[in-house]
Amino acid sequence: MTLGRLIATAAFGVSALLPAQVEEPNAAFVETVMVAMRDGTRLATDVYRPARGGRPVAGKFPALVTRSPYNKSGEKSKGSFFARHGYVFAAQDCRGFFASEGRPTPFIREGEDSYDTIEWAAAQSWSDGKVGTTGASYLAMNQFAAAIEAPPHLEAIYAAVGPANFYEDSAYRGGIPGLGWAVWLLNSTGQRELAQKPDAWLALSREKRAEVFEQFPEQKKAYWDFYQHGTFDDYWKQKGFWPAGYYRQMKDVPIFLLTGWYDGYCDANLQHFRELSRIQKTPKKLVIGPWPHGYGKPECGDGWFGADGEFDERSIQLDWFDHWLKGTPLKLIGPAPVRYYRIGAGKDRTGDGKLSPGGEWRTASTWPLQGTRAVRYYIRHGGLLDLAPPKAEPPEFFVHDPAHPAPTIGGRHGNACIQDQRPLEKRADVLTFVSAPLSAPIDLTGKPRAGLWVSSDAPEADFILRLADIYPDGYAMILSEGQLRTRGAGEFTMDLTSISKFFAPGHRIGLFVMSSSFPELEPMPVKSRNTICHDSKRASWLELPVIPATR
Repeated sequence: MTLGRLIATAAFGVSALLPAQVEEPNAAFVETVMVAMRDGTRLATDVYRPARGGRPVAGKFPALVTRSPYNKSGEKSKGSFFARHGYVFAAQDCRGFFASEGRPTPFIREGEDSYDTIEWAAAQSWSDGKVGTTGASYLAMNQFAAAIEAPPHLEAIYAAVGPANFYEDSAYRGGIPGLGWAVWLLNSTGQRELAQKPDAWLALSREKRAEVFEQFPEQKKAYWDFYQHGTFDDYWKQKGFWPAGYYRQMKDVPIFLLTGWYDGYCDANLQHFRELSRIQKTPKKLVIGPWPHGYGKPECGDGWFGADGEFDERSIQLDWFDHWLKGTPLKLIGPAPVRYYRIGAGKDRTGDGKLSPGGEWRTASTWPLQGTRAVRYYIRHGGLLDLAPPKAEPPEFFVHDPAHPAPTIGGRHGNACIQDQRPLEKRADVLTFVSAPLSAPIDLTGKPRAGLWVSSDAPEADFILRLADIYPDGYAMILSEGQLRTRGAGEFTMDLTSISKFFAPGHRIGLFVMSSSFPELEPMPVKSRNTICHDSKRASWLELPVIPATR
């Protein structure tokens, strides 16, 4: 014992040997501050500090930052939670949105603003200098944009359901204009009633739709920028739209990624994980659940997954950030890099009529899974899918009419998720191909592919595919989808969206082919007669990624 400690003990008793008592927070102290960006624009930021008895707790804490175009007040519950657990949580309105200054320019300046906000948080008197980021969808894109700018104090990321390439993942899937961006812009103007039921508005011409933006110049500009850049040009290659193009510039920090099989950005997150794991050294984690874009709930459209579908995100986030910002061991997050849900083939229904397919959570060290093999089914005459290639067979054709487009039924559009595709079978503008009942189980896990020999009497034609598990009673569960805009005649290949699904014996594989899917995609505006060939010289096929099946 040092002389100083002996004196302290003599003067103050044994208590002087004990560490000072740290006041534990049990609430949040909230204040709104205007944080200046590098150009002087101030962004409104709600700061949730650990508190007790109505006042902030003394000390320095790690900070968590989230930046949103959807109103920072929506982060109140999350901010209070993390403040009670020893974090300062900063929720910010993006530039030009809600209480922040500036003009709304979606995606364009988010990297610089995120950098400035992270570094501002690290410099505050309540900060210990360690900063993590969190958020989903647009808020995930903000985190990737921040990582590209490499802020010195960024230590860890938790990003859910975020795109990798906004052009390919959302704007122009397969080269076909999507209608989701127009609805997003409409919602950002505050016209929420129209945005919630937009189908009639989306059925209008592009020019007529644009009239709702007359009083909103920034949204009007973004709307027309979308259509003026129909190819993957420099506009879409900006950092804010294209995180995947800047992976090598991203700061190497631990990243937790989350998505669902029915999330429109599922494959983007598989790409984030695969590529960042390859080029960076810090850990990357990926969770893929039985969820749509609005993840973490037991319900997925017409599907019900019960406890398997429930995701305690707050606890997982706390585990993640406690580990990387406070140095505590992981308690809930396991060692496997990938945790995914393999959807089952159950046929039971809940009391309110929802399908309960069941399934199981699995782990993997890599993605795609090792041992995956491609099984090819051929499109055959008479609406068949068969393992045997075709010989001499006549082609199939259908007529696309933009005035009467085929409907989007579930899948990755919005949160509609699992839905029965049988209504498509009744349409003359949809071709349906079905396998024989399976004699053995199939574990389909990965990204399906398709090759079509097609032609059209129009200069361009869209071909849209929907893969389904057809139950013995005829229920056609949507699993995966793909789309491609074609020019001229020939063979075209396309990727479908990734899925993990168990096919039980007696089930059949179904493939629906059409040229429209409204309101997910903008229909080709001209009527056309579209043809699919499937003969010995022009075979059209569906290729499934299969792993050894286990129940």
